[in-house]
Amino acid sequence: MDYLQVAFSVKKLYAEKMSELLETAGALSVTVESADDEEIFDAAQPGDPMWQSQRLTALFGGEFDADILSYVLSNHPEVDHVVVSKLPDQDWERSWLEQFKPLQVSQTLWICPSWLTPPDSSATNLIIDPGLAFGTGTHQTTHLCLEHLSTMELKDQLVVDFGCGSGILAIAAIKLGAKEAIAVDIDPKAIDATRNNAIINRVSSKVHVGLPENLEALMQERKSPLVIANILADTLIELKNVLTSMMSPDAILLLSGVLASQVEKVTSAFSPQFNFVTRQKDEWMLLKGQPTLVE
Repeated sequence: MDYLQVAFSVKKLYAEKMSELLETAGALSVTVESADDEEIFDAAQPGDPMWQSQRLTALFGGEFDADILSYVLSNHPEVDHVVVSKLPDQDWERSWLEQFKPLQVSQTLWICPSWLTPPDSSATNLIIDPGLAFGTGTHQTTHLCLEHLSTMELKDQLVVDFGCGSGILAIAAIKLGAKEAIAVDIDPKAIDATRNNAIINRVSSKVHVGLPENLEALMQERKSPLVIANILADTLIELKNVLTSMMSPDAILLLSGVLASQVEKVTSAFSPQFNFVTRQKDEWMLLKGQPTLVE
């Protein structure tokens, strides 16, 4: 069976409506990316594309509503740069799968899609498939956090992953020795993704997932020696009191999603309670904070 791929550019104002129409027409999937390489560095909603000009790409199988698709493409002047192409079954599936390879984070930590065999069976292997939500380890901020986690002694610890996305950091913490992980996100899709990934990685009994309003019940008056927040700079600052309230007196705070140009703003917001050391990958930073010693 051949597949039909339809791609076009549209302004952010119309993107959600166009995506819904494509799904109504029978699209098997609709992906969204920036239409003009615009980079958004500070958005609080991980599941809500913020690019002002967006490129929608829809994949259709053998059955779809040609009338609705024609209506989308012909009766909406906001749709621009339309490309329609046929894809043979094997070609599109193989090309999509071949994009994803096992990723080595450190000497002992790998991320691997579920359809591939991990290259090093003796290493710690995270099974994470690419999808809608929200972190497969390839972005610099996630990679920085994973690298640092792989160097830490986590045995028997309670770890908090605030803004968990796919749950990759919480799951990694468990596989690296943590006793429990609490994973929190504002987006229900991220909650579902984290639960599913925890099941795939066989750690679901140790990863406790919820929305921010569930945090008190999840913590059960406990404090954590490691709190991780891989979000973005302004959101980290807004969450300062929430993040610090979960920490034990000598806890480590890992903050990521921060551009090099934003480090001073973030560290100033958390001072003088914390001293920070930093690590950098491209333009992104990891901030490792420890409570300031009071003499």
